[in-house]
Amino acid sequence: MIHASVLLFVPLTIAAVTALANSVPSLSFLLFPPLASGAYTLFADPEGRYASPIRFVAGLTIGAICGWIALVTLGSPGSGDVNAWAAMLAVLLTGGATWALDVEEPSGYSAALLLLVQEAPPTVYVISVAIASTIVAGVYVAWHDTIYENRAEFLYATTGRDDDVLVPMVDGCESIARLGARIASGHDQGRLVLLGIANGPEERHADGEQPESGDGDCVGASDAQRPDPEHSGSPDAERKQPVDAGTVSGGDEDDARGTHGNETPGDDGSEDATHNDPERPAEQAIVDRLEAQADELRDATGTNCQVVVARGSNPATVTRETARETGCDLILAPFHGPDEDGFVTSLFASELDVAAARVDRERWLQVLVPIRSAGDLAHRKVDLARRIAGPAGRVTVAHCIDSETERRKAEAMCANVVDAYEGRFGTLVARADVQEFLGDHAPANDLIVLGASTDRSPVSRMLSPPTYERVHTVDTDLLVVHAGRP
Repeated sequence: MIHASVLLFVPLTIAAVTALANSVPSLSFLLFPPLASGAYTLFADPEGRYASPIRFVAGLTIGAICGWIALVTLGSPGSGDVNAWAAMLAVLLTGGATWALDVEEPSGYSAALLLLVQEAPPTVYVISVAIASTIVAGVYVAWHDTIYENRAEFLYATTGRDDDVLVPMVDGCESIARLGARIASGHDQGRLVLLGIANGPEERHADGEQPESGDGDCVGASDAQRPDPEHSGSPDAERKQPVDAGTVSGGDEDDARGTHGNETPGDDGSEDATHNDPERPAEQAIVDRLEAQADELRDATGTNCQVVVARGSNPATVTRETARETGCDLILAPFHGPDEDGFVTSLFASELDVAAARVDRERWLQVLVPIRSAGDLAHRKVDLARRIAGPAGRVTVAHCIDSETERRKAEAMCANVVDAYEGRFGTLVARADVQEFLGDHAPANDLIVLGASTDRSPVSRMLSPPTYERVHTVDTDLLVVHAGRP
């Protein structure tokens, strides 16, 4: 993005300044080389020492003034010859003045020397340098504030993602639900959906395998996602009412039947509604339990919480289908160690964003985010971490290096990643193995956010197993993030 900006904004800015300067016939084109080099310095290294619009304008203008002083003192204005002592004095004055005022600018020296060969009046030259550098600095400020500072949104689409969080409530996920509420509440339009799976994990075969059929082909959720009764194949679709909870069935389309948690048997006038749907009381119990938890989370975090109950024998498939039908863009699932039943692994194959968590705490104020590179996954992890930590928390972005020669580059990478977000951040570069590093720093942090390594090839994952598979026993909460495709 920086290279593209240099190739786009610097030439256009110089062209605009040149067109304006052409209206002053006394000015030479020699005015513009220091502007071009200075503009490149601004755009090419926005986090560097010289990436300051004030430094840029002041340095060039002071250089032009110092050249004017040297020309009047030792030079021969209008002669066309450059006095060596005048050149020395121009550089000396520029260096001393910019150093004393802390506005050192490399292009300022060019502005000072070029005045010695200019045919334009020194006063016109100095004013032109000040105006032209101000125009370039204005373009840079507009680019920096509107594009560069929002690069995470433009490059990685993290700002508008993961607003709607789906939590499959299996194996006692109360802590996972609290974590999901923190993530959803990080955005103004966030929504938390608690998914209850009826007859899901209980229907596993004795050998641990899951049946291939009956995986929740129809989903009922909130008002916005509920199927249109006129197009539903359900026998009792005509009597569905919009509510914040629902149940769905799996299997063949002819067997699909949706019911809602706040309905009671006989609501449709049928005396044997419960007899026709014997699983309905169990589903109603799930709805009641999840709605009570949703109310608790809503009161504690202010998050918009909804409840969905789905039928299906394969929890991973039911979870993925429910996330699509309810419009959720992040699945937050439990993770307790080696994925023996393939639940988390199956979710990681989804095109949706997926996070697997192993948490025991209720608050996460110190969050550690190790990153390998400044890519989409790194920004996704940092975005989730800052929402979990909240305004009172702190996020530390870390990178492990093998050699001290990599330190400066790693520090710049971590700084660039955190600079794209608002909040309390820190960076840490350590010369250590990542597994040992996480083990040493785990007790000082409430949560560690790792990547699922699903962006790596199968061969790479086989030769070097994902970090979360090697450190799942660290003494703190863990969150493993899979970045789906937008």
